[in-house]
Amino acid sequence: MVTYADFRGLALRVPAQIQLPVIHPVYRDLVIGHTYDKRFTPRFAESWYARSLARNAITNYDGIIASRAAGGMNDVWVSKNTSITPAAAAQWYTLFRSAGIPAAISPAGVTGGAVMNSASVGAIPIPDPPSGNRYLLTAGVGVSAINGFSVLMLVDLLWAAGAVSVASSPVTVTGSAVTRYTSASTPNAAGNCLAIAIQSAIGAVAINPVFTYTNQANTGSRTSGTCTVAASAIANRIFPSDTAAVTLSTTTTIDTGVISVQSFTCSTTTGAIDLYIYRPLMLIPTIAINTFVERDSTVQIDGIQQLPVGSDSHIGCLGFLALSNGTTACASQSAYLRTCYG
Repeated sequence: MVTYADFRGLALRVPAQIQLPVIHPVYRDLVIGHTYDKRFTPRFAESWYARSLARNAITNYDGIIASRAAGGMNDVWVSKNTSITPAAAAQWYTLFRSAGIPAAISPAGVTGGAVMNSASVGAIPIPDPPSGNRYLLTAGVGVSAINGFSVLMLVDLLWAAGAVSVASSPVTVTGSAVTRYTSASTPNAAGNCLAIAIQSAIGAVAINPVFTYTNQANTGSRTSGTCTVAASAIANRIFPSDTAAVTLSTTTTIDTGVISVQSFTCSTTTGAIDLYIYRPLMLIPTIAINTFVERDSTVQIDGIQQLPVGSDSHIGCLGFLALSNGTTACASQSAYLRTCYG
């Protein structure tokens, strides 16, 4: 049996057109019938290995190292001017509307909404993989005020509708279904969350919307639990404030995900909201101000965090939600993400 390492020492006097069974160095599987001829030098062997890696999922550190060494690395810096003063502790806020790098999102309204992906304005600028899948290896974060934000949640924003007025009810939503984490994909839609982000401050009435949606099994006309949205809620606050995810339920069952929204009813007042369908990816505690905390997905119990390519040929619109730890203004948030593909 010949391994990849053995190619480095192969003598060029080996007869032409020998069929060599090869053990792949990362996945240890048998590649049968690769023809050795005078062109099959060690340099060619290395390029063959790099191409074979690009066609396979990355499953271990050898794959990560090989991918990044072969040009598969894409590492990005995020710098947001959040300028958010939380109203209280234990409240979730969106950073998708904050200026900086990347820019603030600006999704379409309820007459279409927007399927969000890596090409959307406001997405962390991680490029789509030219082949295979993209993988998130690490994500490090820092904030300017620990009493502002104590935890950051990296999410994939699958779909959004922007600046939806709550001056009238009911509101019909005509947006498309998500293109990643769908009912038929792997990973599937179980785990997709529905949330409200305040786009402009709500008036003196708690709007408390109830949604109709399509669930993780592609069953439509489901009815959510009531989402309590406080009167006078400030911009960028996420509701439900405790879980950042609307309860997906009917009178007889609880759903585990959502792929589209059809409508919602609410009490009416001034102000506007954004609607999010998103997928949580990673929670990172901030620990202390002006420090940098890095989370490594390669050592997590469920393995490397895959960033799937959707049916629109794009990976996700990545960004952060933040959990408040008090009422101190948090002027800025930074992050550094390392990725590879294969």
